Amino acid sequence: MGDIIIQGDFNAYTNTQLDFIEFDNVTELFNLDDSEYHPDRTLSRNNLDHKHTNNSGKLLLNMCKETKIRILNGRTTGDLNGQPTCITYNGSSLVDYTLTSEELIDSIGYFVVHDFTSLSNHRPISCAMFANFSSVPCDLHKLDSLPGKFLWTDEAIASYTENMQSQMFKDKFANFIAKSFNDSDSITDSFNSILLDCAKQSAKFINKKPIQKLRKSTRKPWSENTLVSKIFLATEKNNPWTKKLYSILNNLGFSNLAGGNFSIKQYLPSIKQRVIDQCTQDQSSKIHNSSKLKFYQQFHNSNQRSFYVDVLSNKLERSSLCKIRLSAHNLAIEKGRHLGLPTNERVCNVCKSGEVEDENHFLLNCEKLSNYRINFKSIILTILPTSCSENQLNMKRCINSNSLKVLKVTSSYIHKCMVYRNEILAS
Repeated sequence: MGDIIIQGDFNAYTNTQLDFIEFDNVTELFNLDDSEYHPDRTLSRNNLDHKHTNNSGKLLLNMCKETKIRILNGRTTGDLNGQPTCITYNGSSLVDYTLTSEELIDSIGYFVVHDFTSLSNHRPISCAMFANFSSVPCDLHKLDSLPGKFLWTDEAIASYTENMQSQMFKDKFANFIAKSFNDSDSITDSFNSILLDCAKQSAKFINKKPIQKLRKSTRKPWSENTLVSKIFLATEKNNPWTKKLYSILNNLGFSNLAGGNFSIKQYLPSIKQRVIDQCTQDQSSKIHNSSKLKFYQQFHNSNQRSFYVDVLSNKLERSSLCKIRLSAHNLAIEKGRHLGLPTNERVCNVCKSGEVEDENHFLLNCEKLSNYRINFKSIILTILPTSCSENQLNMKRCINSNSLKVLKVTSSYIHKCMVYRNEILAS
């Protein structure tokens, strides 16, 4: 079987039962001559786990006796007492073992049961082994070059067929058949050489070049001023990429950096902040100049992520609130904008009042939605400060609130109104 080492959790209680055959060298008393048999060595073993041997323990001990494998626990430097390896709610036990071939025991330096970790109720175990490594000289063999390949065009295939039927190759095959060979390798080589000669006369042969290893770039990373200098020099030569980059720096108000003899690091925070400021200003400008976002303009006061996006768990209600805020709905004010209708003709087809159906009409005035509105007001006024009366109720304040309770009630109200409105229009 060879020399082996096994280590792990065997769930075996072995106490101090023998893992070797006792009195195995008794053959000396009877002068028996068996040079092939090596009797087991007597090796005492300690164990702080005094539980009776269980079935797994008996199987483990029998395996050790049959295969001349020995337990290191309790008999090796580092663990001469047989420390327990597992502690649970009902006590400690020794169930983790390191087993090794008897021939290797003298090569074991130590065996250790380590302290407990937070990862397991088993203690880690480890062992060290003496070893002697020596370098062995190896014969250097010259490797064959990579094989090439033939270019098999239609003309090459036709030429190969014609050459193979020529008298010269017929004679070669006749000599091959008549010749006697000592082994199969010689037969194969001889036959392949005939085919190869015919191919060389018929098709172009290309030698395959060895694949070269990619060399790591030895170029040093750009220094802090190299990029700026390259932008400056390439801009003068009209390089498109660097010209665009130079244009960006110019728009940010940093055109003076190109060609300057100073550290770019001190300007990076300023450039970053300038980019953020410009994006923020550009976003705010687009919002306040958009004809579609007139309702959103009334309560937009920050470029931060809106509070309701992260706190409303009901996807349908969150979506309805988002549609009202951004005018991404099918109210007449938005639908008429796509149809090119004048604003005064985008009237409400739900209540037939002749009023323009915008967000304010939908949320506060549409008569068909009055039952939902009354219920909404009765709930929301109990949440808002007591100083807020029904006349002072500001719908925009509810839509843009940072209160989870207010947002839940408001989004639920908007969603119910949208569903009911669609039902009326569909009927």
